[in-house]
Amino acid sequence: MVWLNMVFRFVRLGPLVLGAMAVAILALGYYLQVGQNDRDRMKAAALSAGPPASVAIEGFDRDRDMTQLREVVVQAQPFMELAYRLTLQKDPIDDHVFMLPLVATGSSDETDIVGIAYFPSATDAFDDIAPALLVTGVIGSVVLGR
Repeated sequence: MVWLNMVFRFVRLGPLVLGAMAVAILALGYYLQVGQNDRDRMKAAALSAGPPASVAIEGFDRDRDMTQLREVVVQAQPFMELAYRLTLQKDPIDDHVFMLPLVATGSSDETDIVGIAYFPSATDAFDDIAPALLVTGVIGSVVLGR
């Protein structure tokens, strides 16, 4: 019965108030659609421009090397000795991630870690992360230490 009472109060507001509320809802919808159109236009321009130029991870500069959509291609060497599996336990589904520290190309010192690559996995067996993925290219999220 409470919801019925609320409906009656809403209808009794009068046509001017209801009309103003309708105009406000339409204006909000228009504003949100214009923002989505701008984001779609930026994504289409990024796709047509192709990937950004590759940059060595030790020379990476966030302001200079990132595109407008925060896209960057970096060259780095994985430090396999410190790679490990992360599991975020939450209900109802756990998240599984293979974490791989990144060092400058040609470096073998663990103190030179400049970034971390995360490879999400569908299962805790990490069967979908093949060594070929690590050899052919990093596809995933990278957190840079700068």
